Amino acid sequence: MNILFIQPHYIPAFSCGGIVYATQFQAECLSKSDHNVTILTTDVLDLNNRINCLHEYINGVEVVRFRNFHNHFARQFNFYNGFGVKKWAVDNIHKYDVVHISDVFSYFFIKPILELCLEYDIPYLLQTHGMLIKSNFDSNRLLKIPKAIIIKMLRPYYLKAGAYISVSDIETDSLLEYFDKDKIVKITNGIKIQRGLLKKDKSEKIKLCTLGRLSYVKGIERAIKLVVELYKHNPELEYLIYGPAERFYDVKLQNLINSLGAGSYIKLMGPVYEDKKFQTLSEMDLFLMSSYGEAQPIAVIESISVETPVLASNEAYLSEYEGYKCVRKIDYDKPDIHELLSLIEDRRNISAMADDCHKLLEDKYDESVLINRLEELYKQVIMNNKPVKK
Repeated sequence: MNILFIQPHYIPAFSCGGIVYATQFQAECLSKSDHNVTILTTDVLDLNNRINCLHEYINGVEVVRFRNFHNHFARQFNFYNGFGVKKWAVDNIHKYDVVHISDVFSYFFIKPILELCLEYDIPYLLQTHGMLIKSNFDSNRLLKIPKAIIIKMLRPYYLKAGAYISVSDIETDSLLEYFDKDKIVKITNGIKIQRGLLKKDKSEKIKLCTLGRLSYVKGIERAIKLVVELYKHNPELEYLIYGPAERFYDVKLQNLINSLGAGSYIKLMGPVYEDKKFQTLSEMDLFLMSSYGEAQPIAVIESISVETPVLASNEAYLSEYEGYKCVRKIDYDKPDIHELLSLIEDRRNISAMADDCHKLLEDKYDESVLINRLEELYKQVIMNNKPVKK
């Protein structure tokens, strides 16, 4: 199959979050399975920098980039315009069997593609990557109304999609408010598993971490306050926070850390990517996932892939974790401090949690199973596609 992905940011724009990793996984696995895969994206690298190369092949995947008017504006306000995308699509979209759209709010980037898909009867499907989950939708009050307007304007096109991909039961519930239940298909995210990564010797300190894009919805203030309470009983704790920050969220976090007098054991470490990210995760005792809501956090999968268990918030705990010790649900707003101290003060408890990390990976995130399901969905969407009456 010839498959076209539409996404406003792609590797190496890792600062844009888990969507980049999720799409990379899908695209590269499909390419390895002998499909021709193209990513249509923009030149965003991060808030202040662009990617200079506009056309290249990365691990067998063709990447076509378009210039944004202003990348800082694009990242902060979803204003991805991609000068030239419509002309490219007019010349090339007929070559593709199916179009996989991985964004819902980038109006000026997505709308030309949707129009041409309908004009040329090209089947397409939509993957929202948790964008329509209420906690994510409401996370930025400044953008809440513009997002609602964009959804309303693009809804007629979205309703004609062949399928909607959900990555979890939580996301499925959010999609039911917008789309046809019969078209929603659950296919979880996957990652490129790091094989053979050796953990370094653990330090005497109990090392806790959070890693990912730092924003309000991640609820990191809750994790900071929890660690402060734990530290009062056990000063051998260290909490390290990794990731790029959005909208000066890192400044807010640092102010909180300073106000709590916790600067000696809670530290903002900045972003780490690719191999360095997995090495960092492997050196930790526990990953703190304190988010207010997630579709399916890539960081959790990455953490368990290097046998670092996770303490997930009630809101971020997914049904697929049930029955596995490596992801434990806790209440970050009303934590049981003594229960948590009992857990972390004996590393045998943490080791016991880590024992079934690979079982969860194999059961829920097996690469071949996920890609086979995606291939079957594409075939179904293509088969069900009916010409639109002009």
